Amino acid sequence: MSETTNLKLPFLEAAQAQKHVTLNEALGMLDALVQLAVKNSDLAAPPAAPADGDRYIVAADATGAWAGKDLNLASWTDGAWSFFAPAEGWLVWVADESALLVWSGSAWVSAASGAASLTEAQLAAGIPKLGIGTAADDANLLAAKLNAVLFTALEAASGGNGDIQFKVNKEATAGTASLLFQTAYSGRAEMGLTGDDDFHVKVSPDGAAWIEAVRIEAASGRARLALLRPVVAATANYTLLPGDSGALVSISKATATTLTLAADAPAGFAVTVKQSGAGQVTFAPASGAAMESYAGHTRTAGQKAVARLAVFENSTGTAAVWTLDGQTAA
Repeated sequence: MSETTNLKLPFLEAAQAQKHVTLNEALGMLDALVQLAVKNSDLAAPPAAPADGDRYIVAADATGAWAGKDLNLASWTDGAWSFFAPAEGWLVWVADESALLVWSGSAWVSAASGAASLTEAQLAAGIPKLGIGTAADDANLLAAKLNAVLFTALEAASGGNGDIQFKVNKEATAGTASLLFQTAYSGRAEMGLTGDDDFHVKVSPDGAAWIEAVRIEAASGRARLALLRPVVAATANYTLLPGDSGALVSISKATATTLTLAADAPAGFAVTVKQSGAGQVTFAPASGAAMESYAGHTRTAGQKAVARLAVFENSTGTAAVWTLDGQTAA
């Protein structure tokens, strides 16, 4: 056996001449490999003027004096390059990246995460895919699996301006630039520029059929609100529900019917009610609520009559004051 197992340091042989040569070679190797720190890990060609003792990780596709030494450790000593093939588990500090790397057996990877370390040049050129906690793919080049995300402005004291702006850009007007919200990877809500330059807000019950709720025109700034679907025609007494605001309520019954007005309806809640049947509709405030009208009316005027109800105030959240208007009767 002529060398050590791990660092391959040469042994002194019995009766060897010029033992100091072998000893100095071993000391030089120790100096290069112990407490290992390199200046750089992304150079594929030797620097023009290295200082004695400078060490580097040779990048892939090396050229010049480093040709054929990809991913080896290179040390400049006494005017010449020495190369060392790393063994699995070797650690090295990369000074210009402030990063600790470990040799996995086939690549230099981050000692902290076990992921391959990217050089500054690779980062500057762009990362083709990035996955955080999950794998990125060709459809989702940036993918993250986590519970919270924070974007915060760079303060003026740190060289920024204290502002932050999130940009979503599309190539052409007919394209899409939007935020899509999903349940079990099926779309449920989307907002953004979808198919034109107007701003759209739409929802879906199943990811296939979409209902547009709001559209703001880019040219005028006008907002178009989608009408809520009418409540299914009631054929018995009915109590207004939170989702009924803005709806058309059709009540069809041959005899008198009661429409109960909730006490917790917020200010701004409004519905339009039609008496579709022969029975008049009486508007009855629930406990805690109140109703007022210009003539003290409380019912629809007759079949086909249309009345409007709106809440203008609810001071406690459970004391809605309803206002009745339209084709009504005492």
